Amino acid sequence: MSVFGLQLVFIHRRLHEPHAASYRWTYRVLILSACLLVATLTVSGCIGYLIGEAPMYNPRSSYLSDTSMNAMGESIPKIVVKQFSAEPLLRIGFMEGYEKIDFRISGQFNLTDLDGDPVFSGVNSRLKWRSLVEGGHGATFIYSVLVTACREESEAIELVEKLRRLYPQVRMQRLGGQLVISGEMVNDNTKYRILAGAFETESEAKKLLAKFSDEYAPRIIREKVKDSRGKIEVYDAEYDYSTKLDDGFRIVPISRETTITLYGVKVGSGFQWESMSDRTYCGIVEIRVGNDARLCAVSEIPLDQYLRGVVPAEMPSGYPPEALMAQAVAARSAVLAKLGTKHLNDPYDFCANVHCQVYSGIVSEAESTNDAVTSTGGEVIYFEDNICDAVYSAVCGGHTEHKRNVWNPPDEAYLQGIYDALPNSNDSLNLDLSHEKEVRKWIDERPEVFCALNRDNLPTLLAYSKKYFRWEVSYSRKELEDIIKKRTDEDIGILYDIIPLNRGVSGRLMEIEVLGSRKNIRIKKELNIRRALSPTYLRSAAFVIDIEMGEMGTPLAFHFRGAGWGHGVGMCQIGAAVMALDGYDHRKILAHYYQNVEVRSVYTPEIPREKHKPKEVKRPKEKEKSKVKVEVKPPEVEKLRAAVTPQLKTPEKLAVDSKPVQKPKTSEKLVAEVKRPDKPKGLEKPPPAIKTAEKIKAKAPFKVKRKITEKPHPKVAAKAKIIPKSKSKVAAKTTIKPKQKIKPTVVKAKIKKAIKVPPKPKRKGVGKVFPRTSQKALAVKKPKPQLKAVKKPKLQPKAIKKPFIQAKTKTTARLKAREQVRVLSKPKTKSPMRVIEKAKPKDKVRIVAKTMGKMAMKRKK
Repeated sequence: MSVFGLQLVFIHRRLHEPHAASYRWTYRVLILSACLLVATLTVSGCIGYLIGEAPMYNPRSSYLSDTSMNAMGESIPKIVVKQFSAEPLLRIGFMEGYEKIDFRISGQFNLTDLDGDPVFSGVNSRLKWRSLVEGGHGATFIYSVLVTACREESEAIELVEKLRRLYPQVRMQRLGGQLVISGEMVNDNTKYRILAGAFETESEAKKLLAKFSDEYAPRIIREKVKDSRGKIEVYDAEYDYSTKLDDGFRIVPISRETTITLYGVKVGSGFQWESMSDRTYCGIVEIRVGNDARLCAVSEIPLDQYLRGVVPAEMPSGYPPEALMAQAVAARSAVLAKLGTKHLNDPYDFCANVHCQVYSGIVSEAESTNDAVTSTGGEVIYFEDNICDAVYSAVCGGHTEHKRNVWNPPDEAYLQGIYDALPNSNDSLNLDLSHEKEVRKWIDERPEVFCALNRDNLPTLLAYSKKYFRWEVSYSRKELEDIIKKRTDEDIGILYDIIPLNRGVSGRLMEIEVLGSRKNIRIKKELNIRRALSPTYLRSAAFVIDIEMGEMGTPLAFHFRGAGWGHGVGMCQIGAAVMALDGYDHRKILAHYYQNVEVRSVYTPEIPREKHKPKEVKRPKEKEKSKVKVEVKPPEVEKLRAAVTPQLKTPEKLAVDSKPVQKPKTSEKLVAEVKRPDKPKGLEKPPPAIKTAEKIKAKAPFKVKRKITEKPHPKVAAKAKIIPKSKSKVAAKTTIKPKQKIKPTVVKAKIKKAIKVPPKPKRKGVGKVFPRTSQKALAVKKPKPQLKAVKKPKLQPKAIKKPFIQAKTKTTARLKAREQVRVLSKPKTKSPMRVIEKAKPKDKVRIVAKTMGKMAMKRKK
């Protein structure tokens, strides 16, 4: 390349000279040769960056160059991934992708930046706080194809050389390392991943999957090459505290009792139970800019405190104690076995979702699960001097699965599929579940296994889980076509059939083929199959398919009948609960699901929070003297002590006698000079039941026995309802019994007679226009003069004037109408002519004269 460059520079200078026609052809030939050389190098893979591949760099993982892999004799040195002086400290990520995060802190705390420098110190605020992200950019990634993984270095190097025949850019990546606790190496989880390519976009990396899909189950992974940046503003509700920080901040509690509540935490992402809830956490909480330039939250807590939020979230707290203890040991082992190999691109060790282990903070903590964590503190499962990755599932369906059939290699000898029953317990369990016919027979019946729950005397909590042992779900053909298109990004057209190609030892599908009118696709791995055939996830991959056909030969609906809930690897949680009910302890339960393992303790857990901390008992010092001067001889002191101690027979009463004398009534001088008797060794504070004896002895130290025996305990007297004889029969009759009911009308009448309530003062104008009476009462009163007083009230605002006047005009119109009806409804008076006609002949003249006179008077008026 350097020779080509020198020649091009020399000829380029000669082109501007006269008679340069001969150099022009040479210049063109050299340019063409350079282009051909670049194309050759690009095809061979030497210049991968020019076709969209990114440089390989990751600060949290160790890449091995081609030269190191060619040196077959040189071994790669081991590295220490984590080192702790005592109980391991974990970083748990539980919020990601939020524009804002609201929180409230109960207790005193410090607010610092990500480096630990204080921003606000000694804050004690019960207000709500908010954090917002302002600007910034997300992290930069490269995308590669993860082909497989190996446990041994030599095996990985041989596989890299083999795969380079298919694709030249294959490399090896080392993960994990040694875990050191208290100066001792307790685990080594080093493994080697085989990666192909390094592309800038995910779509380019997907094109490479087809090269390795025949023999392996490849998938796309991303690796961070540049961290995210941004500025965060944090402030409280009253804006007393406010600041802007780069990249994030930390909330550091000052005491163990300080808790932090975060609002709107997403729970169960992608599953049927996905929801939003408020969660409370203890320990340090860090809010920072995530990989997507949005906010994420991280909790930094000790391992056992983390397990107090994991065990009740993964297993109900009402399960038997030995099952909860097995769950605590399995969860602790899984954490230490995977430490340093999960979430390499994130600022935390584990997430709080199903992907790692569900962590719910202190909201779901229970006494039973906390006891399970405390009683198994520091215990983990070992297999050949390495901590086991003790995975578990909810319901195995009767048979567990091999790890290699569910996840990528390397395989583990202690994670092999077994029947969820004791050996030789049932001959009908000897089925080969890798065959389709026997899987159908297995799913159609309920075999005698631990998680089948075929018993009658089961607790209600376990009986509820029967529906997960066998399940059914159905979709129409159109629904399933839309689901497959959405979940796989493949348009298969009309769905004709789903063909099982390969099953594991538990009957779980490892590979299926989906037949469509446009294309056929193959789906590998248990989780991918469950995801592709459901809007969320199917309960397990151990299912059979029944197709309902139409008249034209096309499917109308697909029915799935399955067994179990979850991947089925490792411990079955329902099976562990049934084993605990049968009397098995947690060590035997673990030995059943993880073969050839042993339980060891690797660290001593820290003291739990004060909420669950037992109260400290202060023991009295020996030879502790009271401040009162002693002038009495020892024999006199012994006489006083002998006068009291024989009456108190129990150690608790003896402890009560050792209380200091406060108010002596007899022999005051002698008691004032007596030395305070020491408590006997080994006695602690008396229980609450003896507190009454202490009070009685404090009043009369020498008459304790008489007062205790003669006078009953006040609580006992209250229960017995002792009524003294001095009360008369009249007094007994006047006492109201608790069940006696008093009529409210009688009480109201007495109150009205005894108390004269003054009338409420009326406001000017308003009280007259709008009295609280019925419409009939309003009709009696004259409304016309009242309207004049209310038309323009001075004190009422303009917004209230108009509706009030409108309402009154409506009422007045109604009153006028009712007045007219009332007048018209009166009986009509008889006319004078009818009166004259009905009168007698003698009176007719007088009546006519009288009526005519009245009519004349009316006319004059």
